Amino acid sequence: MSFKIRAAAVITATSLVAVPLALSGTALAQDDQPATGHIGGIVFNDFNGDGVKQDHEPGLVDVNVTVKGPDGNSEPSSTNNYGVWTVKRAALGKYEVSYVDPKLGNTTPATVQAEITATDSPSVSFGVRGGSICGVAWHDKNEDGKRQAGEGPLAERSMSVTGNGISELTGADGSYCFTGLVPGEYQVHASRKTHDTVTLTKPGGDSKFDWMSGLTQTIRVGKGEQVKGIDAGFMPARADLKAVQLLINNSGGVTDQDTFKVGDEIEIYGSVVANGNTPEFLGGVLTLPEGLRIVAPAGGLGKDAAVVGQKVHASFGDRKPVGLIEFLGAKVVVEKEFTGGEIKWEVEGLYADTNPGNNVLTRKINAVGGPAVQPEQNHGPAVVDTEVKKTAGLANTGADPVAAGAIGLGALALGGLALFAARRRKNA
Repeated sequence: MSFKIRAAAVITATSLVAVPLALSGTALAQDDQPATGHIGGIVFNDFNGDGVKQDHEPGLVDVNVTVKGPDGNSEPSSTNNYGVWTVKRAALGKYEVSYVDPKLGNTTPATVQAEITATDSPSVSFGVRGGSICGVAWHDKNEDGKRQAGEGPLAERSMSVTGNGISELTGADGSYCFTGLVPGEYQVHASRKTHDTVTLTKPGGDSKFDWMSGLTQTIRVGKGEQVKGIDAGFMPARADLKAVQLLINNSGGVTDQDTFKVGDEIEIYGSVVANGNTPEFLGGVLTLPEGLRIVAPAGGLGKDAAVVGQKVHASFGDRKPVGLIEFLGAKVVVEKEFTGGEIKWEVEGLYADTNPGNNVLTRKINAVGGPAVQPEQNHGPAVVDTEVKKTAGLANTGADPVAAGAIGLGALALGGLALFAARRRKNA
């Protein structure tokens, strides 16, 4: 069906009002038959929300427009494959035409008054669209979590809506936009590339993405609602896993002792911290000398660890925040005599390490057949890296405050067997 538009009824590009238009094919009165006319229009997906149909905006198929005639009766008129609806041989008079979509929001008035006259048959169209979530990815050069002048956009960052498979890359201007969303709750995920040189910036500023999970908080989208400002800040990534401690625990607690006797049961622990500017996946390998039989992994990283020969491998779990210490340990039995055996703790992560020189700690250990030499437990001052701001107990199941400077061999020794029941600790 072709539509003829009267000059007085042209819709401007900025109008959001559905304006009655003239429709060709008006029926004229013949002899004693009452004069009739046509009324119709189109229902279309108004992607840009301007209320005017563009060529790339498709019609909605098989939806019902409600037409209320001069007699007060309402009848539905269904759209065809092009989104066009029409009522032919309609009586002259005033009509009320409406369309409200159950999932899409109107970009034009939902109800329009129109009149069929002897010379005019109006056209009434409706624009609708789904909800959207939009934002911009930018380069947070000074790493403060806020976007300032001079911090430009980042293109080709992968953004996705969780749970429905929708994803896209940010454009040259850093922008992304998920459109056509039905009412509901959503989360957007910002993915990290392999060997990425940037990482999500710290939370609490202009970035709406959690730097550990890569997810936004839940976003509620109403019918046709346009949610903007879901921006993602990225800063230069400096991954740095650091081996912090290599400890031996016997029945008396953490010890500096290096000689044990055959039959002793001890535990050996290495600790690791994310020491860079970004959360990291923590892992590592604890290698023990021949003569120590590994009974089971231990520590927070030990719950998913694997034993291969004389090595205990910690698998990567969730990303951990900067400054949080995790432990990987092994419960062992001294099985035979040896001298100068080496314990090696080497931390490993998924990202390229900017300071591999702090990834390894080693310690010597001996085993004798007779009674072991038992030096006095070390209750001296704790030796702790002052850069470490937080720590976790070997059990790695919670968080407890610790007195300032109390992580080190002396403080752990005073804890004795509490080493095993310790929760996550924070070093002031």
